[in-house]
Amino acid sequence: MFLPLRTLLPLPLVLVLAVTLASCDRVDIADLPPIPPVYISNALPDVNAQIQEAVARIELDPADASANGHLAMVLQTYKQFSAAEIIYQRARALDPNRFEWAYLHGVVLRALGRPGDATSAFQAALRIRDDYILAHIHVAETLADQGKLDLAASYYERALSFSEVPSEAHFSVGRFLVRSGDAEQAIPHLKEALRLSGNFGSGHYQLGIAYRDSDDLERAEHHLRLAERHHGTGADGSDIVLNQLLLLNRSDQPFIDRAKRLAEAGRPEEADRFLKMALERNPDSLVAHINMIALATSQRDFAAVEEHVARASALAPGNAKVYFNLGVARIAQSRFGAAMQAFERSLQLDDQDPNTHVQIAILRHQRGELAVSEQHLRDALSLDPRHQLGNWLLGELLTESNAREAIKHLRRAVEQPHERLPQIFVALAKAEMHNGDPESALRSLDAGAAAAEQMNDPEARRRIARLRRELSATRSS
Repeated sequence: MFLPLRTLLPLPLVLVLAVTLASCDRVDIADLPPIPPVYISNALPDVNAQIQEAVARIELDPADASANGHLAMVLQTYKQFSAAEIIYQRARALDPNRFEWAYLHGVVLRALGRPGDATSAFQAALRIRDDYILAHIHVAETLADQGKLDLAASYYERALSFSEVPSEAHFSVGRFLVRSGDAEQAIPHLKEALRLSGNFGSGHYQLGIAYRDSDDLERAEHHLRLAERHHGTGADGSDIVLNQLLLLNRSDQPFIDRAKRLAEAGRPEEADRFLKMALERNPDSLVAHINMIALATSQRDFAAVEEHVARASALAPGNAKVYFNLGVARIAQSRFGAAMQAFERSLQLDDQDPNTHVQIAILRHQRGELAVSEQHLRDALSLDPRHQLGNWLLGELLTESNAREAIKHLRRAVEQPHERLPQIFVALAKAEMHNGDPESALRSLDAGAAAAEQMNDPEARRRIARLRRELSATRSS
């Protein structure tokens, strides 16, 4: 149960009533705005062909509302918002009862920085179809953009009255409440958005701010670190109208970007589907094949790994990322010799990738080649001083020989979120014990215990309790 919006209590619920709209047979074609130039100079040839095909449909019948709406959607797909806005005017004049045209017109107007006009378009869409929850969210957001917070709150309340509220809606409500100074009520909405979507940067950021404003600094710090880790990602898209634009896109990049976000959120099956859609549009997409290698490895589909390695190698012989992902796949197959060969080949092709140095360091350490492992870790950190895994591994490697330097690296490693953060705190505590600093070691164990509790990691809790007993026994002896 989510708390109601306090700003709404004195307000009556806004009800949007359906109205009868005018018929398009009264439209004089001469009154419609003319079609602007729609050629995109830097687009793929296939994209401009798609646009010209859509223009040709209108030229055959300028009064065809569907043809006008289709062109507007194609233009919106490629972010040609000014031209799309004009064509949506035509489509809405020809068919005022079409929900999609009003709704998408509102999205375009908002992208153009016209919140007042966008509000009017979204409200028109709601008069046609009151049950589309994200239209209520868009009206609320555009009203908030104009400083009309009480009216915005009433639309948020209407959105929350639906039986199933999508992630984007919970996120928008939570963000609104944070900005309204009601952090405690924002928290459950932001947590629900993250539960429904998986990790996304803006969700963790808003939740971190909400916890900070609620004086829960430990949780605030945790989520702000997660926001940094998942920077650039947003709530999962459940807007079935906007998703129609994705299907119109003849470029592979939006599908690759969506697949990356889904993979990061722990949804490999959906990521696989989007990568396959990318390859349908561009079978020679090197980036898609490289991502497919990584995704197939995570699913242990090694036949697919071989297929995409072969395709990527044919497209770009000697690509370092292909060899790097192949090395990860060989580790997953426990083929460590082959993994080493792949990583070393990747390093020959690109010696500026810290991740490659770290993977070679791990394999060298397994062989007992500690000096070589240490050098690769130092090479990695010379390229990226904040590399978390590099700092963690070098810190553990140096704990007995140089505890002071180990502590420096391990403290840098715990500054970022990681699924094994409790283990890094354990390593830090051990280094501090070696350095003769039991008080710092206890503080690190306390931080590790808090991280283990938050991550529900009972094994880490047991290890921390065991080390705490060892530390206590050492101090009392």
